[in-house]
Amino acid sequence: MHSVLAIYAIAGLYCGTCESFPVLAINNSDTSHLGRIVHVERFASLQSLTGCCEDIADKPLAAMLSDADRSRALVYQAADLRVDMSRQRVTPDILAGLFDLAGETGLIGKIEALFAGERINKSEDRPVMHMAQRTPERLAGEEFSRLSAFADNVRAAPITDVINIGIGGSDLGPAMVSAALAHYGSGPNLHYVSNVDPSHLHDILCRCQPDKTLVIVTSKTFTTAETMRNAALARQWLGDHPAPGALASRLVAVTAAPERARAWGVDARQILILMRGLVAVIRCGRRLACR
Repeated sequence: MHSVLAIYAIAGLYCGTCESFPVLAINNSDTSHLGRIVHVERFASLQSLTGCCEDIADKPLAAMLSDADRSRALVYQAADLRVDMSRQRVTPDILAGLFDLAGETGLIGKIEALFAGERINKSEDRPVMHMAQRTPERLAGEEFSRLSAFADNVRAAPITDVINIGIGGSDLGPAMVSAALAHYGSGPNLHYVSNVDPSHLHDILCRCQPDKTLVIVTSKTFTTAETMRNAALARQWLGDHPAPGALASRLVAVTAAPERARAWGVDARQILILMRGLVAVIRCGRRLACR
């Protein structure tokens, strides 16, 4: 929990420069459109934090890095994730003050609610369990085994390109992971289509061959208008080329609505129930993608 709090504290409560600290202080007179406002200037921990910031205001980062004790104190390990904060303008005293501020603002309780699986996603009334994707139980489970086996089949097939069609979270998350792991990629080329403007898809299709391309349609409901329009264009472009290798077809659905995907024309064997991480495993292989 200490490592998690450290990450949240730096990312959410400290802007990284003394001049603009504190980030959460709000003094606007018209706040009717902002919902619940937290006036952080009322918190006692801010006084000590302000003093800590003033202490390092004129101190170069290079001088701070020469302090070996400080550098060692700002490195955290959480499972296989290593976080090195020594190259940020922060000190152990500032970090301790941020923990105090996190407690005063209720951040610790929010983090505990997240990890406890409470329904903190109010718009959909469900838990937010992204961190569970990396648990040993999930990586040893049936879902990840099926995802990995499917990705292995794709990597073994004569597939040169994989196109992910989605929007919002069905596009941004996979694209971010692909960019982060780009240096380690050894599988097919990855492309992401999210723009309803057909020129976006057209520009990608011009660089691919239908008989060597796999199209993944990612949509929780399988009704998102932008996604389904691009998916229809891609399906038409794929034509009737036979499926390569052990694949049932060159069209895949990642969705929470398998019946809609089947009705739309996706082979049941290639409908994955919101199996997050598929594209990363296809590109990098199961060993690297789940590290």
